[in-house]
Amino acid sequence: MNLTWGPPLSIARFWGLTPSTDLAQCVPPPSDSATVNFLLAGTGDLQHVFHTLHDWTSTAAPRFHIVEAHMATIARQLLWLSIALDESIPVEDSCKMLLEMYGNVTLEPCTQTFLAKHAAEVSRFLDNAGSSRAGPLGSVADISGLQYKQLDELRDCVQSWTSNSQCEIENMWDVRLRAFFRERFDVRENLIDWDYHMKVNDPRRLDAGLIHRHMYMRWRMRGEAFIFPEHVSSSPSGGVSVPNRTLCSDVAYYSSQARETVATRGFFGDIMNSPYVAYGIRTTNQDLLKKVAHEGGHIYAKSAQDVALHHLCLFFTKIRQRRSAGELSFRVLFMGQDLASICTRRPMQALCDVVFLGGAYAHAASGPVPRIVRPSGRLVIELARYLVELSDESKSVLLNRVQELLYTHWETLPVSSAVPEVSFLFATLRASPVAPRPPASTTAATTTTTSTTTTTTTTTTTAAAAATTTRTATTTATPTTPTN
Repeated sequence: MNLTWGPPLSIARFWGLTPSTDLAQCVPPPSDSATVNFLLAGTGDLQHVFHTLHDWTSTAAPRFHIVEAHMATIARQLLWLSIALDESIPVEDSCKMLLEMYGNVTLEPCTQTFLAKHAAEVSRFLDNAGSSRAGPLGSVADISGLQYKQLDELRDCVQSWTSNSQCEIENMWDVRLRAFFRERFDVRENLIDWDYHMKVNDPRRLDAGLIHRHMYMRWRMRGEAFIFPEHVSSSPSGGVSVPNRTLCSDVAYYSSQARETVATRGFFGDIMNSPYVAYGIRTTNQDLLKKVAHEGGHIYAKSAQDVALHHLCLFFTKIRQRRSAGELSFRVLFMGQDLASICTRRPMQALCDVVFLGGAYAHAASGPVPRIVRPSGRLVIELARYLVELSDESKSVLLNRVQELLYTHWETLPVSSAVPEVSFLFATLRASPVAPRPPASTTAATTTTTSTTTTTTTTTTTAAAAATTTRTATTTATPTTPTN
């Protein structure tokens, strides 16, 4: 397979780019409804769904409406749901194999067997959705909002997971690295090390010290995020890995080299922003935050892998226990790919209590989204705090742009002083839209030398004050996720 092309960053989104958060904290004051409706667009993962279900205390039944740009992402989310409901093996074992499928380009044979089992469950659900033969997934998942073409694509994705066709995913990863680093490919290890120390592990930026250096280097270089030695030692084939086909997808994009739109199958996920962020970098469990001396400094004794496993085990154990006891009833409704079209559907009008928009969907906050939110409903927008490729200046510009988009229909909520980092922007729907903010006025220059000097001094002072105000707004008007 000769791949000499490819986009540098990601097209498909296979994992979350922000830590999981309990969206139940965002639900406005209770109504008489027996359900609470959430819409999540572009999250790439179910981390917020699992976290919300773990902490759910209301007697109302939560309903999660999911919108994703790629059917391969939805297929993986159905797989995570199937694993979450599977009580046939211990929860820790299932979570370890889920993490392998979640963030590794290759799988151990035992994990591939586990994947084949749940691929069959997902296929069974897709073929029998709405009937009694749909299996466990039929009790929580709903695909009635998908078009026939999307359903066919979804079935193709799931069937490809157990296909015997050639899948050179390790070569695909190498091609993506070469496309990204170009002439700097031979020094990629030094560049990745710089990203780690200056961004990932910097307390002023990502502050993700639970991601140990060797883990981040291993994932950036080889695409291996979660390694469990017991899986390798228990493999009957002696640890020979197989491709993780859940990370492959069909993508069409314009190739400047071929000068036409190219449709191909390959790995088009992220190669800079790691799979550790969604579950593994924030926790309130102090036992996981202990530090030990290391090379003249201190590092966390536990890693992002330990924290991710801990959180998934907590989430799945609680969900299984409460479902078995009849204390938790929820639905996950997969709506499709076109958010603007979904917002025009009659059943969606003024339905949602909380809307969560991934960064790629932030622009929709000023367009179609307000019509599907009930009065005083809440909006959560994912910010760019954990994107390695963006500079601090770019993140500030993006934040200011999002705030401008929100102004007409949304009122930004104040920041909780208990939340240290800026991961999300929270807002509530205005009772009625307001006029857009007027553009900043400029003072006309005077014609005399004295007036010009005075005007210049005033303008300089005003600009400094504005810069201070902008920095203050960035700090105080952008709340973020509560820690797990």
